[in-house]
Amino acid sequence: MDQDKINKAMKDWKKRAKEDLQKSNLAAGNASTLSYSHSGPSGPPGPINLSNQPEDTDDIELSMPPPDDEYDIDLKKYLEDYIEGYLIGDLDNLTKKVVRIDTFNCSFVIIMTICAGIEFLGLLLDTSEGIDNKDIDKRSKSSFTYYWKTYLKKYEGKLKSEDAYNLVRNGLAHCFMVKHGIGTIRLRPEENLEIDYKGTEKVLKIDADTFFTDFKSSYEEAKKTMLDGNTGENRAKERLKKQLEKFKEESRGFISLIESSDTRGKSSSTTTMLDLP
Repeated sequence: MDQDKINKAMKDWKKRAKEDLQKSNLAAGNASTLSYSHSGPSGPPGPINLSNQPEDTDDIELSMPPPDDEYDIDLKKYLEDYIEGYLIGDLDNLTKKVVRIDTFNCSFVIIMTICAGIEFLGLLLDTSEGIDNKDIDKRSKSSFTYYWKTYLKKYEGKLKSEDAYNLVRNGLAHCFMVKHGIGTIRLRPEENLEIDYKGTEKVLKIDADTFFTDFKSSYEEAKKTMLDGNTGENRAKERLKKQLEKFKEESRGFISLIESSDTRGKSSSTTTMLDLP
């Protein structure tokens, strides 16, 4: 596919994406008026019936296009679409649909997803010296702990950011298990960050729903910094731009690879979302 066709396809995608977002109101409600309330434990609404979706709905979810001569970073739109829409909107749907408080209640999924949001928002906000030049692991940890210490101060008092990164984020991201000493619960806000016993093991409990509510509140504070029209906004835009450019570079030639007759031994060399140049 030549470059003109690629550019045209990208413009068409942007137009369709905008129309789809307007029709669906970002799936969880218009981003500017997202409801962050929880329905409570009275019982879940019926399951989502995907068969009721219009036949012509394009449900392919994509990342933002990389910036080019015709497209610069729209940080506000990124936050509305990908943080308030996909991240918070999806979590809002999940917490309202799954309200069982016993086993297999999606607490791991909810907390792991929040941790991913914390890490990337932390990258956009992190003012630590030399953050852009740190290797992946140090940059990832610095971003996560920066956000935790700065915007989740209540949690820092009970669960230090370094422990949250190691015991919660790493455990869930790499093994889909919190590490020993941490326990997750649902819909028991009065027990959030309290010590309890599971059998003979002493654990610090994290209530997934309370954590989500507190994360949403913290995001509203963080958003002000990222849209301050000054240093915070410039920093966030530059780091988001670098990440999108990195995604583009890592994905270069991927489609042609999977369409070729032999892809054995080849790789797109994709790394982590924090692998900035």
